[in-house]
Amino acid sequence: MLDSIMAKTFDCVIFWTLLLWVLNVREMVLQCEQGFAIGSAALVSLALFGAYVSRAGIAVVDVIQPKEFVGLLVGAMLPYWFSAMTMKSVGKAALAMVEEVRRQFRTISGLMEGTTKPDYKRCVQISTDASIKEMIPPGALVMLTPIIVGTLFGVETLAGLLAGALVSGVQVKVFTHQETNLSTLEV
Repeated sequence: MLDSIMAKTFDCVIFWTLLLWVLNVREMVLQCEQGFAIGSAALVSLALFGAYVSRAGIAVVDVIQPKEFVGLLVGAMLPYWFSAMTMKSVGKAALAMVEEVRRQFRTISGLMEGTTKPDYKRCVQISTDASIKEMIPPGALVMLTPIIVGTLFGVETLAGLLAGALVSGVQVKVFTHQETNLSTLEV
């Protein structure tokens, strides 16, 4: 009897060890895929930057020069500014959704007891409206900043802006990727 219990316990240990190994291999593959995606995006951005510099006729991007340095600082700030704007937009949309759910609980009788259905269409409408309306400012920031900087301050400042945004954007992606992985770990 004891041998039978020991054999079953040993089988369970082997099963769980193999399962954890498979899960670790899966996680490692996913990490490699994410790293490849980040690296590919960085290389494509670098290639686009090289194409811009070549097309604009800039021989050297010297970040010591004041125009390039100012562009570099503003460009390094852009990914963080964009992220802050999108987070603020998501917060506004979530607050509107919470207010709608509260309103429905107050006004629709039987909702708390589960005898009636909530107004799903209104919640979907709030989400859709917020996703369209709230993403206009971050989109405008991304689309208009290079145009404004290039027009007002010249191609050198725009080169600095693009270089700063490239380096800072890759850094933001690496940090947020790492944070996402740490927050989804299961113990």
